[in-house]
Amino acid sequence: MPKQPAGMSTSAQVKRDLAALADTERAANLRWFFKTAQGEYGEGDRFLGIPVPLQRKIAARHRRLPLPEMARLLRSRFHEHRFVALAILVRQFGRATEAEQENIAAFYLNHTAGSTTGIWSIPLLPTFSANT
Repeated sequence: MPKQPAGMSTSAQVKRDLAALADTERAANLRWFFKTAQGEYGEGDRFLGIPVPLQRKIAARHRRLPLPEMARLLRSRFHEHRFVALAILVRQFGRATEAEQENIAAFYLNHTAGSTTGIWSIPLLPTFSANT
């Protein structure tokens, strides 16, 4: 696997940062709230139990995470991994040139279309906007 440039985050670093904040009691409550049991709308989704403000801090810390690393997070079974990847995408989109925005939007669509990756949580994120 190619090495990341110095100072570049990896999906493994993001996962470690999130794991350090995991709260099993909160995760159990989130599984109940988001109806993750068999046959429910959030079936199979897994949680680490991390509040959204802390997830956003992790996203800010890893704001330059490359798209291939975000793809790894979007494939994760854990909701918080996917949420942080989406929060980073929104942040990058808001600071990108028009061409970069097109690339980010295509990446997003390619990695979420037809997916069961907990996309129901997107309303928690601002919409793609040049003002984010």
